[in-house]
Amino acid sequence: MLLIQDLLRVIRGGLDVKNAVDNAIEHCSQTFDLLKAIENAKLAADEAVDERQKRKESTKGLYHLRQYFELIIFQAYLSASAPDTWRDLETFEHFVRSRPGGIFFASNHHL
Repeated sequence: MLLIQDLLRVIRGGLDVKNAVDNAIEHCSQTFDLLKAIENAKLAADEAVDERQKRKESTKGLYHLRQYFELIIFQAYLSASAPDTWRDLETFEHFVRSRPGGIFFASNHHL
């Protein structure tokens, strides 16, 4: 998960932000465990015997990894904003675009 490690380097308090997301995922894990889904998809792709199955599992894993990436960015956005400033809060799109790597993220996603 080099992508996640790179992300944590460019957001303020990256490890704390990730830990907050991981805790939220853990609290919801009875319904859906996103981290386990990423891990399971990777294992299934690695163990796939044909190319079609490997591609299917890889696509599923990338989908879940993107969700995790976006949750971390959204938590960074929430963490950077004081609770009493919601009326004057910059938009999520502006927050993303104004951060290192934001142009890449914003150009590949519809905010």
